[in-house]
Amino acid sequence: MSLAQIQSLVLHLTVNPGLLDELEQQPELVGQRFGLTTEEVGFARQMSRPVLHSFQLQIANKRMGTRHREYVKRTTSLFEPKQRAQLMLEFLSKHEMRTNTWGQKIPDYLDFLSEKLTDSPYAAILQEIPAFEKWLYTCSLQAEPTGSSETAGYVLSATVQVHAFPFPAEELITGNLPMEFLVQRHGETGYVLGMWTGTQVDLFEIDNSYYELMTRCKEPLSMEELLAVAEEIRVRFQKDRTAQEMVQELLEMAILIPIGEVTA
Repeated sequence: MSLAQIQSLVLHLTVNPGLLDELEQQPELVGQRFGLTTEEVGFARQMSRPVLHSFQLQIANKRMGTRHREYVKRTTSLFEPKQRAQLMLEFLSKHEMRTNTWGQKIPDYLDFLSEKLTDSPYAAILQEIPAFEKWLYTCSLQAEPTGSSETAGYVLSATVQVHAFPFPAEELITGNLPMEFLVQRHGETGYVLGMWTGTQVDLFEIDNSYYELMTRCKEPLSMEELLAVAEEIRVRFQKDRTAQEMVQELLEMAILIPIGEVTA
């Protein structure tokens, strides 16, 4: 066989890793289904599983790419390298991973990894990490504009999401999450803002006052209403900045946007 034929054959196996079992049990049917010659099927049956598994992992990681790896890197870091490889192979055996499918499979993969954490004595703590990354993934999805076209006002941009998590925000953002830190710092509330740029999600640590202000802007508010909300929050959280300064900052960063015909 030519190198191209060998690569084509192995790629078939990486798309559907469950095919390995079929190949051993019903080689003729597999050959017919994929248009392989008897020689090609025979060659495939002689290839060792460790070699095929190594190739499957290389292809899967290449197809995942840097963009989608960003949504799972914190969760996968909770496992040892050898275990990560084994879990990836197990996941691949249950899903056909064709080119450009990782974008749709990220939530399934995080659920799969979260389930694998249930045996840990710290399962409830560790499973907060895949929950964070599922939220991070949702930040990359195109959202519908908030509010109706008939309602004018200022509203949280559809490209922005905010969330509170039971860990300090800085470490969640950087992904520096050793086990000792997770156990000791669990329960400390961190507030994270995710902003979709069109190619990636930029993450920012915010404080509780800005978090509350943004959560109260999911429906359009007039400037007067917006400033009143900001002032109430400023006083309650004893902020040094004025309500006008808080609102202006969010407008300049396009976190809050005007919809409809609004008056300043």
